[in-house]
Amino acid sequence: MNEKDLVLIIDMQNAYAPGGAWECADIGQASENILTLLEKGKDAEFAFTRFLYDPFAAGVWKDYNSLYGRINLDERANAMMPEFTRHLERHPVYDKSVYSSLANDELRRRCRHAGRVVLCGVVAECCVLSTLFSLVDEGIRTVYLEDAVSGLTRESGRHALEVVRTLSPLHVSIMSTQDYLDEGHIGDAGAYIREEVRFCYHEKNYNCARTSLRAYCRLFSTGMPEDLDMAAVGMHGAGRSGAQCGLVEGTLMFIGYYFLSKGFGEAEAVAACHDIAGEIKAGFGSLDCCDLRKGGFRADDPPHLCEDLSVRMIGFCHLWIRKRLADLESGLRFSAPALPNIGQKP
Repeated sequence: MNEKDLVLIIDMQNAYAPGGAWECADIGQASENILTLLEKGKDAEFAFTRFLYDPFAAGVWKDYNSLYGRINLDERANAMMPEFTRHLERHPVYDKSVYSSLANDELRRRCRHAGRVVLCGVVAECCVLSTLFSLVDEGIRTVYLEDAVSGLTRESGRHALEVVRTLSPLHVSIMSTQDYLDEGHIGDAGAYIREEVRFCYHEKNYNCARTSLRAYCRLFSTGMPEDLDMAAVGMHGAGRSGAQCGLVEGTLMFIGYYFLSKGFGEAEAVAACHDIAGEIKAGFGSLDCCDLRKGGFRADDPPHLCEDLSVRMIGFCHLWIRKRLADLESGLRFSAPALPNIGQKP
């Protein structure tokens, strides 16, 4: 999580709550995750928006107000959901009368000064999506929290997410709430890792293994051996076959190279590779590219779809490697379990 992030909570009003006139399908989940952000996202800034009736609206918005005036003029329907009341005392609320939150000039200026704008709230297929497009047009880096956004129906929410995916990863990062909060665990290196990954993918067109190797070499202040860089050319899911993830391969290659260069020996390098593989599998669900990429592989995938995953995994492994090195330097020793002798007869 970047300390300059602005978490924009869009239109969490009673009209969209359970029992409201425009009840959204996953509003309970979205509300819960937004409250988690408000409680745990201490390094971010927050802002709310609310949609209000504009008596001077013209064109189609005049027709809109005529059609939905009963709801838009209902004081209770327009009030913010009660679970957010105490947070409204600490964070500003910006009013708007169209879909895009950036129609509010003050909020637009604030978004321009944010490192990233993190989107959550309702409604996925109109106010959230319109705000996203406005942020893209402004050139503002944006995060879309897929489990903190709700559509009127689950189907329309999924359709909105598919549109968002067409803008990922260059314009928008798609994350879960927990993924976003986990960014904060990267520590001071987080901003550097994100910039390094972005440079490697979009400027150098490196694969994920070469990107992770370059990041680790810079994070641990060691040179990038040319032979090691060349060896990683085909290590992006085993030559794009969807097998072991290149981020995993790059991490294991770096550990082997760096631990031996530090004089810890093969046994310690093998043990570290074994242990970190288990940690990655436990933390990310798999070691395989085809599992780690959301939606698998499709012909119309944008380039470098795994940018956000790369930032999280490199940050996760960077901290793990630092801890293992500190343990080794303090005198602790580790060993990997022996492989079964599959060639030996019983």
